[in-house]
Amino acid sequence: MARARIVPWMGGVGMTRARRITGLLCLLSGCYLGLDDELASRDGDGEEDEVVEVDPNGSQLAIEAGDPCLGCVELPPPPPLPDDEPADSDSEGDGGDGSGGEPDGGGGVELPAGVLEDEYLVGDWDGDGDDDLAVRRDGCVYMDTDGDGSQAERELCYGNGDGEDEYLVGDWDGDGDDELAVRRSNCIVMDVAGDGGVEESSYCYGNGNDEDQYLVGDWNADGRDTVAVRRGSCAYLDLDDDPVHHEREVCYGDGELEQQYLVGDWDGNGIDELVIRRDNCLLIDLAGDGGSSETTMCYGNGEAEDDYVLGDWAGGGSDHVAVRRVQCLEMDTDGDGAAQERSLCLGNGTAMAGEADGDAFASDGSPRAADAALRFDVAVMQGQTTAQGKCPTKDTTRPWDDVDYNQCFSQAYFDLLNGGPAHYVAVGTDGHAQQIADAGNGIAYYYNEFTWLQPGTAVEDSCTGAATLTPAEAACRIHRRAADHFGTVPRFIVINEISKSRWRNDPSYRTWVVQTMAALKNDLGHRIVLASPFRIPGEDTDDPSMPWNRLQRYAFIAVESYVSGRRGVAMNYSVASMRARYQQSIDRYQARGVPLDRLMLIEHFGQTRDEDFGRAGVTPTQWRKVIVARAEAARGLGFAGFVSYAFGKNRGEATDTNRRSFIETYMQQALP
Repeated sequence: MARARIVPWMGGVGMTRARRITGLLCLLSGCYLGLDDELASRDGDGEEDEVVEVDPNGSQLAIEAGDPCLGCVELPPPPPLPDDEPADSDSEGDGGDGSGGEPDGGGGVELPAGVLEDEYLVGDWDGDGDDDLAVRRDGCVYMDTDGDGSQAERELCYGNGDGEDEYLVGDWDGDGDDELAVRRSNCIVMDVAGDGGVEESSYCYGNGNDEDQYLVGDWNADGRDTVAVRRGSCAYLDLDDDPVHHEREVCYGDGELEQQYLVGDWDGNGIDELVIRRDNCLLIDLAGDGGSSETTMCYGNGEAEDDYVLGDWAGGGSDHVAVRRVQCLEMDTDGDGAAQERSLCLGNGTAMAGEADGDAFASDGSPRAADAALRFDVAVMQGQTTAQGKCPTKDTTRPWDDVDYNQCFSQAYFDLLNGGPAHYVAVGTDGHAQQIADAGNGIAYYYNEFTWLQPGTAVEDSCTGAATLTPAEAACRIHRRAADHFGTVPRFIVINEISKSRWRNDPSYRTWVVQTMAALKNDLGHRIVLASPFRIPGEDTDDPSMPWNRLQRYAFIAVESYVSGRRGVAMNYSVASMRARYQQSIDRYQARGVPLDRLMLIEHFGQTRDEDFGRAGVTPTQWRKVIVARAEAARGLGFAGFVSYAFGKNRGEATDTNRRSFIETYMQQALP
């Protein structure tokens, strides 16, 4: 049976015309109610769903009678949580009563050193009025109830860990302390008793993973938290745990273009409001009406932080912001946006590298020097070197064989790229990890096989159990490849590259790419730099429907806006001309929803001959001048980062002396 599809009430206007008008109004205003053709059949039966009018006074979505949730597909009942294991998994075995409280003797739960966290959670775990930190490791949550960061006072195991779609935190019964819930597709399975046993309550709402986001808040000051789903810029609030319809709708911000949506009670009136984050600034909808923000405050370093969270850090009844840097939560307890008043560290952070530093923070959580920008030098050791460690010259006795000289990157070249100001060195294995660390640099994994991955193809030796190459399977295989080559998997992965032809011509491939990047970021904790072969988005097929705005949520987009040696010489080494070329890339990506702080620049340094990238056959002196001019042009534009690529390619048969001089010239330039 076709499910109800929702449109705002249009008075006596006919439904067909109403849908057209409403779709136009939503495009103009930024709201999103699932009116586009792609969502016309929610249940996938191929029939357009019945349209039901929305009550204009109650602002509710009328749902077809018997619908179990807000326009969602029917699901079987969620599997019960395991109840054959004790709720408390205290390693000493306290013979507990299932309450999840402290182990015998009043001691805390020691967190093992060196084990990386799956997730950080915030909640009022003991009902004292202030929020504290917890870490999740697979299905167990370790709660720091006294807020001293020395150890966890309580351990609670619930759900299936990374097998769940999401862990949520809320006060589900209004008793003053927060409990856990797990989301399985569109069903929320709540541990109301807080004992880690079988769920006491569950209900289904929304469309599961098809929603942009599930949010938790007390939307009506009744003391109980309920869920909302966000679709684009609109949040649909369920005030009464009744999945038949939502009671309130609030549209705020620009939906997918925002960097983050948060929920908090900013003014202490008992009602949670929506907050959107743009870089390091929070725009707070105090009135809860979806209008202009009543309060704006800035804190932290934006995307350079590991997490932004809201919580009541002082027990005063109002929520304020905190940023997590590795394992430390830096709290702005007075809400003035100035330096933090309180710092709390717990666990080992979620960083996955010998780089536990995130984007811009050292291993102790302190800011790095200003010149430690996101610069990634791809330094993959390739080819066979001579006994002296040099790349061989062309073997004239084997004129048919390009291998000896066309693809070689020696230790000497690596040493040059590993010098200079602190930056990231992207490699294929951890064979040089200690050398990179000793130079004060971060390590990144360079993955060069993305264009070979074919979505939907059958897979052997499945990483996730999937039979075909789903986004989750692709992400898992990329991560597993890194795990095979690194003792500690780097957090940053530089991926080469989007398939140019498939991105242009196949909408399903575009969706697959976005979902793969989402899985790498959200499920596996990576930060992705994804190479785009388009100098401008899509180039000759600059289709507005291409999901660049969604892709940038999960990966930095590194645009291959190459200025080759030949092109640079033709420009007479003009910094202004090169800058204009780069700026065109910026403008076109921004027009497709990619902000500048999510856009990086890749430049090609290969010794090419006739190609319009890399050196392209110009003289060594000309090439060095182009390298200098390109760097100056890129430096003035505000790219989020820079990637150097293809130092190992030598089809142009450059000498070892010249190749070193090219790298030295590059390393003398400040980038990005």
